Amino acid sequence: MAMFLVVLRRSGPEWDPARPLEEQSGWLAHASFMDGLVDDGFIILGGPLADEVFELFERMAKAAFKMSGSRGQLPQIQRTDPESLSFLITAAFNFDNDKKYPLLEMTSTVARLTELKSILEKTVGQIEESADIQSVAKLNGHSKKKIDL
Repeated sequence: MAMFLVVLRRSGPEWDPARPLEEQSGWLAHASFMDGLVDDGFIILGGPLADEVFELFERMAKAAFKMSGSRGQLPQIQRTDPESLSFLITAAFNFDNDKKYPLLEMTSTVARLTELKSILEKTVGQIEESADIQSVAKLNGHSKKKIDL
C-alpha cells in the first residue's frame, strides 16, 4: 500500500525569513538529501509549493500596483502559513464565483495551492505585460511627459 506525506511548513529553528531559501543554513545538505530521495524513487514530488504560489501572487500584485498608478499597498501575507496564503489569494482575486467557491471549499491546502499555481502561471505574464503597456500608454509616445488619464 502506498503512503503519502505532505509537509507544508518549512521553517525550522534556524530559519531566517530575511534570507532566500537557497541562502538558508543547511540548504545545500538538504537539497542534496532530497535529490537523493527523488533519485531513489522514495518521493515523487518535492519543492516549496507555497513559496511558488506566493511569488506568483506577489508578481500579480506588483503588476496591479503598477497599473493603479502606484496607489494602494500589497498586504503582508505570511509565507510560512500555506493554508492562510491559499485562502487569502483565492479571496483576493476577482475569480468568477464558479471558480472561486470550489477553491474555497477545497479541504486540501495542497490541492488549493496546486490549482492556484496553475491559474497564476497562466495569467501572471499577461498581467505584467498589460501593466507595462499601460505604463507606456500613459506617455504621449514622444516624450516622457505623462498624460492625465
